[in-house]
Amino acid sequence: MAVSKKTLGGIVLQLALALFLLVSGILTLQLDGGFFGKLQAGVNGNEVASAVHGFLKGDPANIVIIAVGICELIAGIFLLANFFVDTGKVTNTFVFIIIIMWIAVIALIDVMGKGGLLHGAFNSAGAFLSFLKSLSAHLLVLGSLFTVWKR
Repeated sequence: MAVSKKTLGGIVLQLALALFLLVSGILTLQLDGGFFGKLQAGVNGNEVASAVHGFLKGDPANIVIIAVGICELIAGIFLLANFFVDTGKVTNTFVFIIIIMWIAVIALIDVMGKGGLLHGAFNSAGAFLSFLKSLSAHLLVLGSLFTVWKR
């Protein structure tokens, strides 16, 4: 789809999402697989790495994190390239992969994670507000993904 057919809001949203995915992909690929990688993921707010470390350990976790980081990076590159050339179904494929992954991130962090809906979101007003902030940020990314994904 050419940029001229999009609204200004759609262009800004696609640019923001492309930059988010590029940076997130780079940061995800820079994590190491050990203790410090887990610590760095938590401190830097890398939702993908935190979610993966929540249900996988060791080499399988590292492989999934690298694969997701590569997909984020490629999706970001293609979303940026889409401003200049029609990237077709390649962009849609990678955006779809990120949509599936982002739904898993929401489930693992905002529903089942520490401070999530099932584990502490209702412990205090502060915990609930923190939960809502995290959930809303994740939903903003998911909504952006659905907006730029051409079905």
